[in-house]
Amino acid sequence: MNEFDSERISAILEWLGYLKTDSQEDAGLIILNTCSVRLKAETRLFGHIGNLKVLKEQNPGLIICIGGCTAQSLKEKLIETFPFIDIVFGTGNIENLPGLIKARAATAKSICDTSGNPQEIKELIDFKRKFSFKAFIPVMTGCDNYCSYCIVPYVRGHEKSINPAVIIDSVKKLAAEGVFEVTLLGQNVNSYGHVLNCGGDAATAAGESINSFAKLLNKVAVINGIKRIRFMTSHPKDFTEDIIDAVRDNNNIMGHIHLPFQSGSDKILELMNRKYSARQYEDLFYKIKERIPDCAITTDIIVGFPGEKEKDFNKTLELVKKLKFNRAFTFLYSSRRGTKAETFEDSVPIAEKKKWFKLLLDTQNTISFDRNMMMKGKVFKALVESESTKKSSLLEGRLENNTIVNFDGPKELTGKFINLEITQAHPFYLSGKIV
Repeated sequence: MNEFDSERISAILEWLGYLKTDSQEDAGLIILNTCSVRLKAETRLFGHIGNLKVLKEQNPGLIICIGGCTAQSLKEKLIETFPFIDIVFGTGNIENLPGLIKARAATAKSICDTSGNPQEIKELIDFKRKFSFKAFIPVMTGCDNYCSYCIVPYVRGHEKSINPAVIIDSVKKLAAEGVFEVTLLGQNVNSYGHVLNCGGDAATAAGESINSFAKLLNKVAVINGIKRIRFMTSHPKDFTEDIIDAVRDNNNIMGHIHLPFQSGSDKILELMNRKYSARQYEDLFYKIKERIPDCAITTDIIVGFPGEKEKDFNKTLELVKKLKFNRAFTFLYSSRRGTKAETFEDSVPIAEKKKWFKLLLDTQNTISFDRNMMMKGKVFKALVESESTKKSSLLEGRLENNTIVNFDGPKELTGKFINLEITQAHPFYLSGKIV
């Protein structure tokens, strides 16, 4: 969602006449679009802001803007801490940027605007895409789950689903522009339709009631020209069987589901306010695998949550070994201001957290490598996306199951589908050759 917000910001700046530069020293306007999900992101932000002070001293006319979730959370505190910041704007104030920039140029005072409606996205088509052939499409904003560790509901607001007619019309327009892959976005896409928004008869598109995520998936899947559909993120408590059927029954919905489970301990899951048990998660996992055997399932895991004991961690480790996720994003717990978990006693010593974290990481890396090794020697369809992040002389392709493959080929292949034979496996990506 932050990446999509950055694309919206880029479109607004181009409309204002700004040109993008890769050099901070050449910039007349610098915007940091922030994330506040983890403490590490916030800490890095403060380092980046501190580094900009020298640029501001060298170029007093430089406008420095801080936006996004941390801006929404800290508000005026950012300006109090860093007086050289010119503009702070929240998640619901992106559309106000032109006026904020104009107002800052007319006054010597810094401006903070975080009073907007975080749910309001007026246009889904008005953004500057990173790729010409694929795009993000938000289907809902905000979250009502209030997981005890998560700050998202406080900086993104209450859950609101976007009018399905707006979504479908936007995807059709994108397809007409040559986009053939869309990623449907939401803090919890599975609860799409619970609270509909954005004017008109929000539950209807083309005369058909679309009040669930499965119905929306099926409707997007039949749009002419859309060859790949992805979605993120899913919450296990709202992942219904008709969503599984939609993925199974539509060839252009990719066989990859990101399904965070966070902990294998029911005690910790209850403290996290996740509203499901480890057994319920496991049952859902096997339902997906039963109906879509080749579906790749990835997950998120938090290590060292307040109150966690070694026996709780071992339950997480046991579940990871049993389910054998394709990949897992693992995080050391960090307290976030304003969340319920901030009031919990963080009783797990940091040394213990790091020991558990390493054990979990080593275990999952071995599982990921073994899963990737099963693909070696086989041929898969890949969408060529860009130069490789591993080595600029290589290209990077993405398989249907969301695995990245690095391979040698001409840059003219970018944005095209090719067949790749997997020649080498790694824990986080694959190497291949064109066949």
